[in-house]
Amino acid sequence: MNAVNALQISLYAALGLLGLLALFAAYQYLLGPAIVRKLVNRYLYKRRIAWVSLTAVMLCTALVIIVISVMGGWLANFRSAFRGMSGDIVVYRSFTGITGYEELLAGVRAMPEVDQAMPLIRSVGLAVFNGRTPEPVQVTGIDLKNFPDFNAFGKSLWRQHQEPLSRGEKLTTRPSFDLVPGMPYELLHREGDKARDWPGMILGSPLAGGKKDRDNKITFPATLYENWVRLEVIPIASDTTSLTRTTPSATAYWIVDASRSQLYQIDAVSAYVPFDVLQRDLEMTATTYTETDTGKKVTVPARCSEVQIRLHPDADRAAVMNKVRPLAEAIDAKYEPGAMRPIRVEGWEEQQQTFLSAVENEKSLVTFLLGLISLVAVFLIFCILYMIVVEKTRDIGIIKSVGATAQGVAGIFVAYGLAIGVVGSLLGVVLAALVVTYINQIHTWLGQTFGLVIWNPETYAFDTIPNDIDPPTVAVIAAIAVLSAVVGALVPAVRAGHLNPVEALRFE
Repeated sequence: MNAVNALQISLYAALGLLGLLALFAAYQYLLGPAIVRKLVNRYLYKRRIAWVSLTAVMLCTALVIIVISVMGGWLANFRSAFRGMSGDIVVYRSFTGITGYEELLAGVRAMPEVDQAMPLIRSVGLAVFNGRTPEPVQVTGIDLKNFPDFNAFGKSLWRQHQEPLSRGEKLTTRPSFDLVPGMPYELLHREGDKARDWPGMILGSPLAGGKKDRDNKITFPATLYENWVRLEVIPIASDTTSLTRTTPSATAYWIVDASRSQLYQIDAVSAYVPFDVLQRDLEMTATTYTETDTGKKVTVPARCSEVQIRLHPDADRAAVMNKVRPLAEAIDAKYEPGAMRPIRVEGWEEQQQTFLSAVENEKSLVTFLLGLISLVAVFLIFCILYMIVVEKTRDIGIIKSVGATAQGVAGIFVAYGLAIGVVGSLLGVVLAALVVTYINQIHTWLGQTFGLVIWNPETYAFDTIPNDIDPPTVAVIAAIAVLSAVVGALVPAVRAGHLNPVEALRFE
């Protein structure tokens, strides 16, 4: 158990104790005279069938909390992973890219709210491994020497980050596309010494042949770093209207690392290469040409696909976007007047909204279905308390004949429903906290003891089942459970309060 979850459980236990003390005081107040308390304790406390209602409330509460915690953990993991691979704000234009991005970078970096801004190039290409196996890939050109300070991409690298940490080693160098130290590249390819001049490429873990077993052990092919890749991309000039007049550019790379962002939809298709190499191959560098009419030399600035912006922690993202957007549009109008595809300025969440919304909708749907199933606790409390009212009609008549009011009698059953709700929900919270905290250990035990493997690390991108609990969500679920128990007790309470004492004493 980590310190945060231990603190959460302790907090829930303390709140539960305070709630029980408050409930006891309210319960004693509602019952009124001592003789009434004596009769109620005699007839209600000994009704063991009410424990069934308490158990139902406990299990329903725990089930909803466990499922929401796991699903919420999934969503939080996805959000964290997407956030770790992107800036706070993204300026982009698909296909032809952003002309004059260096001018945009200068303007953005001058804003006091901006911590850093980085250019990226995204394209598609055909990767041919060792001259034999072709794979379509999404190619991303990045400046890896500065990128690790910008986001979490550097931490996704297997050879340069994750593997050394797993062995307890201290990281001493920054991630880069440099070739693997000690690798005899001149002996691995027929071009000999020229092979060492090839740049490095980082592949997504699945593309690099990365596998994970049921013990979360990560393995890659032993010959991974001896493989080379011929990457072909199609240059896209800003004025290109047809690909028929375009010749693909090809560059050979050595595989130097693998990226495990734990986002399968990204890792399965991604190849990362040096920014300047991809910019050259896509012909997105600055170019100069001479106008035929005037003989004047004109320079077209370099292009990139995206400018990612990281803000200071206290910066207002919406306000910064409102400052970046007119700047980007002005530069775009300067170099690309009348462009059909406008330049876009979005937050990282907007870029990933389709996927994140799908996960959020899944969570909402599962929560709704479990909420409907949990209504069984309400009907169970209603049935049990109604049965007690019917069976103890004569006893209720005795209670009312010694001075109990209709409100007092009804309050007995409302308080009893409240007691079931409070105790059941608190026990459910404690049970859910224990299960969620130890869910990975429980799953391991089930697999070892019964061969029941629900979570197979070989299948899922994330290495462990999420085990964090959101206290505000837990508080809302517990409050709904208590309210549901009280609602289930209302009808029996009203019937008991309206019983005529004379008719109740005649009841057989």
